[in-house]
Amino acid sequence: MKAIFGIVIFFSATTTLAQIDSTNARPNQLMTPTPASTPSDYRWTIYASGNYHNNSNAVTNHFFKIFEYQRGFIDSETKDETSKRLRNVNRFGADVRTEAYAARKLNNEFTFALGATYRNFTAVRFPADVYELMFRGNKTYAGKTAQLSKLSFTRFHYASFDSYVFKNVKSHLTLGAGLSLIRGGKVRLAKIRSGELFTEETGQYIDLDSDISYSFSPKDTARKNKSNGIGAAIHVFARLNQNNTQISFELRDIGLIRWEKLIQYSGDSAYRYSGLIVNDLFSTTDASLVSDLNVDSIARQLNIHKKETNKLMVIPFSIRLNMIRQLSNKKWMAGIDYLYTAGYLPRVYAGIEYGKSVFFSGKVAYGGFGRIDYELGAGYQKANTFRVSANFIIIEYLLLPKSTSGHGFTLTIEKKI
Repeated sequence: MKAIFGIVIFFSATTTLAQIDSTNARPNQLMTPTPASTPSDYRWTIYASGNYHNNSNAVTNHFFKIFEYQRGFIDSETKDETSKRLRNVNRFGADVRTEAYAARKLNNEFTFALGATYRNFTAVRFPADVYELMFRGNKTYAGKTAQLSKLSFTRFHYASFDSYVFKNVKSHLTLGAGLSLIRGGKVRLAKIRSGELFTEETGQYIDLDSDISYSFSPKDTARKNKSNGIGAAIHVFARLNQNNTQISFELRDIGLIRWEKLIQYSGDSAYRYSGLIVNDLFSTTDASLVSDLNVDSIARQLNIHKKETNKLMVIPFSIRLNMIRQLSNKKWMAGIDYLYTAGYLPRVYAGIEYGKSVFFSGKVAYGGFGRIDYELGAGYQKANTFRVSANFIIIEYLLLPKSTSGHGFTLTIEKKI
């Protein structure tokens, strides 16, 4: 018999992974526009935005479409698309973020804003061997050792009530700060700090030597939409206007969430396990085998301990430095941003916006969870009182889905009164 990768089945039976949970939407690679753009000539600003992005340096758009959107069968050719792009350490990230606020200009110095935010975030860092084991089984690893170290999986969502205050320190300098009170929803956190999986040459057993930790919200939280987390975060903003140039700095979501009554499985030792015959963990013919597994019995065989615990989690915070140069009816922009989470690389970008009442934009970026992104956008604005825009990362998804990664969109609307 061919022994399956036991710990992967263990994670699958407890989490059902991404393709089973359609409520967990995907990426924010970028920070959304913020109240740092509060008005100087109007008393009120009403603002709303929504964005969805996902990206990877390995997982192709075609693979993700079948796996997540269609929930279809993943054939060998589709698996090969991603296998060809795998590196020693790979990354995937997805973020949905919606927010709305109302800002009130109190006087010539101070502006105050209140709003609300919803965020749904996923970040995965994984070795190449983990992908191959999950989607092809361990047959090709007979007599070999697969590397599992530095696997990290983070998924959570929360809602927050936000407040901001801005002060015009000088005619060309504005500083701001914000505080968010957070209500946590569901969370899943998995980590293999160090790990190796050896498959016996004839497939009779596997040896797993690993330091494993996995925590998740209980099922009643998922079904009843209960909250099992509470937290807070702060934000810092600065904007400098000089001639036709604006330089802005944002530091967002510096905070913690305390998750309560999580179920945690953990273990740090060597295990030997003989399991089921499963060639493809996600194939339609074998899916019923996974659903019939007893998670606790697998945990006991692997010497993994179960307990209820509370956990303090650092929220993935973001940093952005941005510059905009206004020349006639053109805006040139460039900047860098970073998201503090496993697998995210500093992301640099540059772009242009052209037009007045009707405008178009284009941007190219490199880094983040993926590689190169191309973004196109369009919008409409009426004087300084109304603006609506839509931006899409979709060129690669439409034209080269089998050899590229990453797609998403951002929608914003702003009204000044």
